[in-house]
Amino acid sequence: KDFVNEILKSKTNFHYQLQNAKFDELKTLTWTIIFLNPEDANLSSGEISALKANNNILISYLSIWEAETRQDYWNDDWVDENGNLTSQAPSWLADKNPNWDSYYVKYRLSWWQDIIFSKIDEIKKSGYDGVLLDTVDTYSYWMWNGTGTDYDDKMVDFVSKIRKKLW
Repeated sequence: KDFVNEILKSKTNFHYQLQNAKFDELKTLTWTIIFLNPEDANLSSGEISALKANNNILISYLSIWEAETRQDYWNDDWVDENGNLTSQAPSWLADKNPNWDSYYVKYRLSWWQDIIFSKIDEIKKSGYDGVLLDTVDTYSYWMWNGTGTDYDDKMVDFVSKIRKKLW
């Protein structure tokens, strides 16, 4: 949208903090694009309004192709003490990402997409101005390790559905 470009032109400061975000520190920022993990920041609607009143833009971080163990949807019973999947793990959960504390997901399955759509709804209701979609490139994991084809097309379809929910 054109208004986004105009807003971005007026903002010269960026603040990217996915962990340990505190309102008392964030409230000192003005004319800044602020990237936050809403589950970490846990800001109230009043705090979000106060940050926006300082001419800030709030962007929510959201990992859409990996399940993160620190998210509210996570269930510790899904993995054992060694990080291996248990029989209680949902069908959309796959291998552990060796680089992060997260697990690849079968993003083509509606169960996972429903979780992401629910997160999008929460983000919108909270008052964030936009969403940074992380791990979009993880579809390549499935191209090399999965069965089937058109993983890139399914990724584009999923992102398109997310965009429709946002706008």
